[in-house]
Amino acid sequence: MTPDFQFDLWSTLFVISIAVMAAIGAMLLLVAYIYCIPASIQSGWQWFFLVLCLPVAGPLWFCFRHLSAHRKPAWQLLVGSLLLICSVALLYGLGPTIAGRIMQSQGAAAYLDESSTTSGSPSQHHQ
Repeated sequence: MTPDFQFDLWSTLFVISIAVMAAIGAMLLLVAYIYCIPASIQSGWQWFFLVLCLPVAGPLWFCFRHLSAHRKPAWQLLVGSLLLICSVALLYGLGPTIAGRIMQSQGAAAYLDESSTTSGSPSQHHQ
């Protein structure tokens, strides 16, 4: 295996892991939210409006206030939220580093440096 192929493999696995974490997190949130809407109507209209107006915080608050009856959706909401938070943190935390390494491995960084120095400043283009 060449070093470029290994890096391509790791960067591909990085992107796939973020996509899978985000997809599973969003699915868990959606399933729990769909469960919480009719359950909140049964508990009263004030709970329904809370769940409806605050899409993540409302169902979490509702499920944890009625934990004995809604333990499974509470866990789904909690784990789904954590997975989405982790995927966004990984994407914005390590994503620019991975993208920079990909650009360097493909030689695009030198091209970007040349084009930014020869094109002049943005103020010269608007005059």
